[in-house]
Amino acid sequence: PTRWTLQARGAAFIPLKQQLRSIFVSGEPTMQLESSYAIFKDKWTKCDQLLLWENVSWTSKSGELPAWGYHTKLNLIPISVGLSYQVNIVRNVDFYFGLGPTYSFLRMKIKYPFDNVHIKRSQFGFMTKTGFRFTFATNYFFDIFGDYYFTEFSKINHYVPRINKVFNGFFVGGGFGGKW
Repeated sequence: PTRWTLQARGAAFIPLKQQLRSIFVSGEPTMQLESSYAIFKDKWTKCDQLLLWENVSWTSKSGELPAWGYHTKLNLIPISVGLSYQVNIVRNVDFYFGLGPTYSFLRMKIKYPFDNVHIKRSQFGFMTKTGFRFTFATNYFFDIFGDYYFTEFSKINHYVPRINKVFNGFFVGGGFGGKW
């Protein structure tokens, strides 16, 4: 019985706001590092667990403002902590779902013809988690996941565009990790 997990995850951030999709297209590449600790194991099934998880993500993408064509660079770094419940479906296959707060750092750079604008914001939000873990060789697993992310930053209004302050969307991807 293992209590700790650590995994590297790759995902696509799919924003729900049309404005973000029009600037950066959909499916911004995201790298994540996630760990968890089993704080409670179900004594009847001996497989179901309540997990405390921690996640750090980094999304970086370049794009162009619609109609204006100004180069824009996005860096989004959410740091999350929360609880999830993992249910064993069949041998070596687990389903999990969870929720937790996130603190996000947003950095954007917009290159106008005669000026560069740097936007820096940070704010609390939340993240939900759901996915499947497939265990093999006792202590290794693959993870297929779909996480929902929501953060509302303070206003982001500069010059020509009015960039929406609500960043919400899905992180969809897979990961590889180990248990000990």
